[in-house]
Amino acid sequence: MGLWMWLLGCPDPSTGFTKLQPELLLTPAVIDFGEVIIGEPLTLELAVTNVGLATLHLDGLSVGGAGASAFVLGEYPAELAEDDTFAVPLTFTPTEVLPYVGELTVSSDSASGAAVVSLTGAGVPVPTPDIYVAESSLDCGYVSPPNSTFCRFYIENVGNAPLVYDRIVAAGSGAFTLEGNTSGEVAPGDSAPVFVTYTPTNESGDTSTFTVHSNDADEPELVVTVIGNGGGDGIYPVALITGPAGVEPMELVALDGSGSYDPDGDALVSYEWSVSEGAESAELTIATDGLSASLQPLAAGDYVVSLRVLDNDGVWSAVYDHSVAVVPVPDLYVEIRWDTDQADIDLHLAKDGAAFYSVPGDLSYCNEPDWGVSENGIDDPYYTLEDDDGRGPESLAIDTPSEGSYLVRAHYFNDYGDGDVVVTVSVWVRGAEEASWSQVLSRNEAWDVATVIWSSDPTLTYVVEETAEVYTPDHRACYE
Repeated sequence: MGLWMWLLGCPDPSTGFTKLQPELLLTPAVIDFGEVIIGEPLTLELAVTNVGLATLHLDGLSVGGAGASAFVLGEYPAELAEDDTFAVPLTFTPTEVLPYVGELTVSSDSASGAAVVSLTGAGVPVPTPDIYVAESSLDCGYVSPPNSTFCRFYIENVGNAPLVYDRIVAAGSGAFTLEGNTSGEVAPGDSAPVFVTYTPTNESGDTSTFTVHSNDADEPELVVTVIGNGGGDGIYPVALITGPAGVEPMELVALDGSGSYDPDGDALVSYEWSVSEGAESAELTIATDGLSASLQPLAAGDYVVSLRVLDNDGVWSAVYDHSVAVVPVPDLYVEIRWDTDQADIDLHLAKDGAAFYSVPGDLSYCNEPDWGVSENGIDDPYYTLEDDDGRGPESLAIDTPSEGSYLVRAHYFNDYGDGDVVVTVSVWVRGAEEASWSQVLSRNEAWDVATVIWSSDPTLTYVVEETAEVYTPDHRACYE
């Protein structure tokens, strides 16, 4: 004890007694931030501790050295009592791709004087995707009409961030068609196959191009040329669709294919329309002359309508795809669908945990309540689409919900011989899909799907998945 007291004190000549001293301890002695993406801050902490026997007064903390500008100190106290510790935040934000070195000096009345901590870090480039296709020209070989063959190319990501390709656009001969997904995400160092079917109508050869659109900043469009039967130098008809790119559920989408043409002046004799994405939730009506079509999307989500045209020489165009984003307008929108043709699945919404089928707390087929401000309408729930004979979709909405909690439920009301079904529920908040869940249900089973905690502040609105098992409800009709 005597030696410890001597180390933390000094003799006072006026009294002959030892004066107690503060003592500064900094941990760690070196702060290494490692590699940090330029422009992105990283905060670590320095523990400042008074291990002495008197109050420690901090005169100041400062950063020096060649890289000092990249390190920023947070707040710290003016003093520390004995045995107290304070975590001082230190933020490193590199602005260039280079190593940074600095020194943090802590000045105080510590018995050992000022203390220094070494600071290191390195700025690294922002991760970027980099698309690469080895087969910039793909030969599908020789095929006798009307037989088909498959060929493929690979979309590779040789960058260090996820590569997202959102569409592949075809041009040229209609003898080539894409199979499977035409969009996706490729992790760094990984690849994704793109499958092509070649079905020639003659032996004179065909050529087409597929343009891959991605988030590669310096090569957003990459073209792959595909040939079959030796390739062809013919002139191919071109299909085109004009129409809106965004609507809300149930809104009729008018699509015009009359801009399609044949560059060598041949007449177009056939227009072939289809829904290539979202067909299970849409109705497509084609005009008698084939020049136009209308799409009615029953549910929110992304839809793709495709068109190819045939000229009077029997040559098909490449498929033209037109994308339509269907986004709900109400602030809260809930949608349900299922996988059988006859079953009746009901969608419910309960305010602040109201019991199943209770009135007025649970929106159901027998209760459309007045919630929030009386008779103002905008904070009341309502069904936007109801379906009692298979597959759905069924949906409900609130234009502007009042603050509170909203429990989303599904009820397998009647099977009509369908047996078990897979039910999928999606929740949209302020025009964006928050989450989607699926569950197998048997007749008369209920499923508490999720609770929406609603706030007028968008940052405080969130969706919580319910984890309870499915159950058999006590009621199948409304009660008070």
